[in-house]
Amino acid sequence: MKRFACIILIISFSIIACKTKYGIEREIKPLNKYEADIINIRCSTMSSANFDAVSEPINNSHWEDLLDIKMFQKNGGKISRRRIPKMTFFHIGIFNKGNKYIVLDKIKLHYDNKAWSPLSIKEVKKRCKSPMFSLFNFKRILSSRRLLSNNMCLKEIDYELNTIDYKFKYIVPGDRIIKIYAFEWIPIEIRTFILTIVIKSQNMKKRIDFNFKRYEYRTRGKYFLKPEEKYDLELEYGD
Repeated sequence: MKRFACIILIISFSIIACKTKYGIEREIKPLNKYEADIINIRCSTMSSANFDAVSEPINNSHWEDLLDIKMFQKNGGKISRRRIPKMTFFHIGIFNKGNKYIVLDKIKLHYDNKAWSPLSIKEVKKRCKSPMFSLFNFKRILSSRRLLSNNMCLKEIDYELNTIDYKFKYIVPGDRIIKIYAFEWIPIEIRTFILTIVIKSQNMKKRIDFNFKRYEYRTRGKYFLKPEEKYDLELEYGD
């Protein structure tokens, strides 16, 4: 009887071990440089005499919020399964607090001794032809919008109530402009990188560097349990 009980116990532990998936959770956070203020762990802000700038990497929880917004959806938001494109996305905000027009002249992602430019909307759509990405309205997601409230960090923005389309190539004094940029997927072995923006006006040119680091956490528990069949909506990275 004891031998039978031991066998049952071993089988039970084996089933639990097979069901539990231990894994690595990855996320990108700003480095705590003296010139940057960090809000809510991920949102990095910098100020100058003429403008404020915000940079924030977009993670899974951000995508869940963004894809619930009707203006960012296609197909009426009806899809049983959705993927995140295998690219690196950043939310950028600029507040023109001066009295002259300013322009976001350049934006580059620096790592591995190279500088990478953002992908165009056309290129992103070309890479995301799979039905898995049919929910994404990339034209709306990757376009500039004027923010009607003050906080430029992503989690604080109500896109439907407090943003409108912005067609100008320059930023008018007093305007806050936000935009999501897509870059090539950063290889896993790259741990630190810099997002550079260059702001220009008639008699001013200013470069700002946002420093970021990729962190990895070994995790376990119910987050990595095999999903039950009742969950018919997945959010995952894919090509």
